[in-house]
Order: sequence, then structure tokens, then C-alpha cells
Amino acid sequence: MSEMHIELPTEFIDIRDIVLRSIQETQRRNAEYTTRLTRREAEMLPFLALGDSNARIAKKLGLSQSSVEGHIHNVIEKLGVRNRTQAAIWYVTRGNDA
Repeated sequence: MSEMHIELPTEFIDIRDIVLRSIQETQRRNAEYTTRLTRREAEMLPFLALGDSNARIAKKLGLSQSSVEGHIHNVIEKLGVRNRTQAAIWYVTRGNDA
């Protein structure tokens, strides 16, 4: 079977450029968010992704539960998400780059 070559209309090329710029902007914003997190705040994200409770995270890291609660609160605020589940989703969908 021979390959078919289809010439795309100019509108499709423009849309492709818009999508590409949008992806690049999202990647830039994600990098900004992760650089705003302290090391300890970023350390919370994998535990959130695993569904660990604050008590369990505290035990694993040798911290008080109130310290863990404070770090998670800061993560939620800095990432601009509503809760720990959204923070976990944010972490998982961004390739664990935090």
C-alpha cells in the first residue's frame, strides 16, 4: 500500500502552533510552582499520591503530625489546588518532577 500525503489547510497549522504554545506555557507554569515549594513541601507530594494519611507521613519522616499538616497546607496553597487529592493528581500528571 502506498503512503498518502495530505496537505493540511493553514488553519490547522495555526491551531497546532497555538496548542504547542499552550503546552509550553503550562510546562513553564509547572516549573514555577515546583520551584516555589520548599524541599520538605515537595517531599509531601509522593506520599499524597500514595494516599498516605498525615499520621503515616509523619511517622515515615519522623515529623510531628502538625508539621505534616502545615507542609501539606502550604503545598495546596502554592500549587493553587483545592485539596490533597488535587495535589496528588497534580504531582502524578506532571511526571513527578516536583
